[in-house]
Amino acid sequence: MNTQFNYKMSLNTYRKMVYFNMFYANRVKNIIIVLVWMIMTVFLVLDIMGIITPTRIMHLSFLMVSLSMPVLIISLEMKIRQIKDNEYFNRKRTVVFSDDGMDFFLDSNTKKRMHNSWDDVYLLYETNSLFIIFKDKINSIPVEKKGTEKGEVNNVREELIKRLGPRYIFAKWI
Repeated sequence: MNTQFNYKMSLNTYRKMVYFNMFYANRVKNIIIVLVWMIMTVFLVLDIMGIITPTRIMHLSFLMVSLSMPVLIISLEMKIRQIKDNEYFNRKRTVVFSDDGMDFFLDSNTKKRMHNSWDDVYLLYETNSLFIIFKDKINSIPVEKKGTEKGEVNNVREELIKRLGPRYIFAKWI
């Protein structure tokens, strides 16, 4: 296997990666958080409509938890917008998947190479448009699939499944 992906990171790709890291990668915890948020929002609506009469502390709890999700989304969007003019998005990226691992190049500069063996990959998620490579639980690198030919993506997928085993995860819904 020796497949090369060439792309520039778009704001949309960065947004997908941020939301993926925030909501999908920790989905069990996030399912519980969303369920609690929905329940508390329903209680807040029932409180506002006068159907229930909670104590002041409960009313404040309903309000705070109900506001938490919109505040989280707004803060994520603000962070994304703050870096949109950053040099980070103007760089051409090249990622080469080979038999001994992955090589990452910025600005097509072969001297600025970062190499990771397959054993260095913590998890690799495949979405509809990206490969998201986690080096640990927090740090990830997105690789846009459109940076190579469509037939090559299938070959890369087969190799990734073979090399990473359970560390390769296909994220069906994203």
